[in-house]
Amino acid sequence: MSRYPRLQEETERIITNHIREREQIVKENILLLNDCELAYMNTNHEDFIGFAK
Repeated sequence: MSRYPRLQEETERIITNHIREREQIVKENILLLNDCELAYMNTNHEDFIGFAK
């Protein structure tokens, strides 16, 4: 790639843009996963009302 500096620059630009776009999607999905985990109600916990011993 060092023989073709314009090709190298364009390749780096395309890859960098792609990574930035995917980074935002990944961050949103991680936040969604966190929300799902926080919403989980552990009905087997002893503090849960109606816990059967």
